[in-house]
Amino acid sequence: MAKRLTPDELYARFLALKEAADHLRLLEWTDSKTEREQGQQVADLLMRQAYDHLERAQAASAN
Repeated sequence: MAKRLTPDELYARFLALKEAADHLRLLEWTDSKTEREQGQQVADLLMRQAYDHLERAQAASAN
């Protein structure tokens, strides 16, 4: 069974995932159009995961 994360741990994951997504959104990290597009797709996925963790942290804090 997976460990249940505390609100602080969920918020820390939100921050880490958001930071990773923000780094991928920087266009200067590659000259390849394909890599930029793939980076944007991964950044979008990471951002969705980040906000999922934020929602879970807020819900856990409310309880």
